[in-house]
Amino acid sequence: MRELLKFIVAHMGFLWDDARFRIVGSDLSDHNGGYASLVIESDQLRLTFTRERGELLLYFEPAQVMRPESFTVDIVRAFFLGSRETSSLLDASYASFVESHLAEIEPSFSKVQWPTTLPVLKKLEQERSKRTFG
Repeated sequence: MRELLKFIVAHMGFLWDDARFRIVGSDLSDHNGGYASLVIESDQLRLTFTRERGELLLYFEPAQVMRPESFTVDIVRAFFLGSRETSSLLDASYASFVESHLAEIEPSFSKVQWPTTLPVLKKLEQERSKRTFG
């Protein structure tokens, strides 16, 4: 959990500006090399930070949708920038992307826009899967 929290403090402190996000859950285990997660959400967006086997990941999902699907930060960045990402591992460039585009990201995960956003994210995920696994 320490590495996860250090990353968030160093690169994503903006999430607490204007009391926009709040911590809604966490998990910690030392089983199989360790696992940690921290879940935060705003009125529209839930972010789940995980650290598993030494790797940091960030998942996005709507906060107000029953049984939502979650998507990694590389898929979300591809959605907004049209870029083809090579990694889903959370790093400073992804943190910078979230900071720069948060005002656009949140509404895309709102209950109103989610039905439009979801199919595009799924398509991007399928395309990544084809590139990765053939």
